[in-house]
Amino acid sequence: MLMSGQQLAFGPFVLDAQAGSLLCQGEPVAISYRAVRLLAALLERPGQVLSKADLIEAAWQGASVEEGNLAVQISAVRKLLAQPPSGRDWIATIPRVGYRFTGPVERSATTAPDRATRIQDTEADSRPSIAVLPFSNLSDDAAQDYFADGMVADIITGLSRIKWLLVIARNSSFVYKGKSVEVRQVGRELGVRYVLEGGVRKAGSRLRINAELLDAATGTHLWAEHFDGDLMDVFELQDAITEKVVAVVEPSVQKSEIQRSRRKHPENLDAYDLYLRAVPYTASQMPADAHVAMQYLESALRIDPNYAAAHALLSWCHEWCFARGGFSETDKLAAIRHARAALASSTDDATALATAGFVTTMLSKDHAAGLAAIERALQQNPSCATAMYLGSLTNAFAGRPTVATALAERALRLSPFDFLAYQAHFALGAAAIQTERYVDAALHLQTALQLNPNFSSLYFAAAAALAMSGQLSDANSLVRAGLQMEPMFRYRMFSELMVSELADKLAAGCQRLGLPE
Repeated sequence: MLMSGQQLAFGPFVLDAQAGSLLCQGEPVAISYRAVRLLAALLERPGQVLSKADLIEAAWQGASVEEGNLAVQISAVRKLLAQPPSGRDWIATIPRVGYRFTGPVERSATTAPDRATRIQDTEADSRPSIAVLPFSNLSDDAAQDYFADGMVADIITGLSRIKWLLVIARNSSFVYKGKSVEVRQVGRELGVRYVLEGGVRKAGSRLRINAELLDAATGTHLWAEHFDGDLMDVFELQDAITEKVVAVVEPSVQKSEIQRSRRKHPENLDAYDLYLRAVPYTASQMPADAHVAMQYLESALRIDPNYAAAHALLSWCHEWCFARGGFSETDKLAAIRHARAALASSTDDATALATAGFVTTMLSKDHAAGLAAIERALQQNPSCATAMYLGSLTNAFAGRPTVATALAERALRLSPFDFLAYQAHFALGAAAIQTERYVDAALHLQTALQLNPNFSSLYFAAAAALAMSGQLSDANSLVRAGLQMEPMFRYRMFSELMVSELADKLAAGCQRLGLPE
């Protein structure tokens, strides 16, 4: 068993099992709770063979699991660590017996920060902060504790991938395990703005998990949901719930932060606040709102010229002005310049990477660089719904309908009420057009239009799909509505932003409707 307050160092890595963290050359590595427990057990006894039964007990703590689950987890840990300079794996397999850690391990004591230090640290960091409390076991089955604790630890790991959010480490939030504590007390003691809490209840072979996000200052509920699943697939259920919670918490916290920034006096605004004030003006993706957002973003960059998120969002604003505001070369070059600034930075903000990747694909036609940025964003935060929505549209416009469809469907499953949900239907419509399923395409594009009726391009894309499916009357109705929003529309926009396999089909629909090139 790992001693409290102890770190284990090997090669470039340092494991702190109490905090649930792994560092590589001082930088955090995304690692699951179960992987931490496996690695800690191996590092405690370097050079010694640990049986499969011992490792299963260390990672799953009394749960009945098959050996195949252990092999999957060991494989994931090996992938995280890669090979040491010696060329041998850090973890050796002993056939039919178990596993052995092969490298030298150094131990060092850590000192836990006191309450005052934690509060000072979180207050000094301008990012919004959150603590995930241990989920309560609401059933009579004490064995469900392991499930609840493991899921919370994985949620902490998932939220830690959201780089603009400060997440309190597990060893601090778990001091409240088994205690009835008021959320405002947690906020004061940990110095956080938000608290995520919940409970697990077992009924026969079914599990119900409740989760709720609260404002730590006021106790106000910001979001609540429950999830049901079967104990036969308990670990798949744990992973699915973790992914869903992380995907929903991100936009919920950002919405609260936007409201908070609006209450600040102008003289107290920092770059982050200015960025937040820009966000609501990006929902329509139309030039008039974009110009308002651009003023806030440019002010943010004057305060922090290296702010990758501001560069990325500013690049997107210029892209809207280019595509729906007259094809100004100035806007196009500005969009590409700011997108490249975001990608050239060392940012690991998944939303910034995805946004810059999208703009790069749209305007520079450098599909390889744009798609690589999307992939990098999803590696940084696999639960980032924004990256999935943008990734779906990027892949659709780049001529990859199968990947686009998979990302769109996953994004809608994880964050169905996201304001970017229309992009998934836009992507599904674009994918259907590429495979000449025009009726399906029209349905998806009309759904996208219902979700964002202020986005003029959707009127023309949906009209084109309707025209290609022979529904000219409905198509002409959409054209009339679209031209009221964007009188200067030219269908060359599609060829400016999309591969020819998609743009040519949309152009054919626009030609049937008599729209100008």
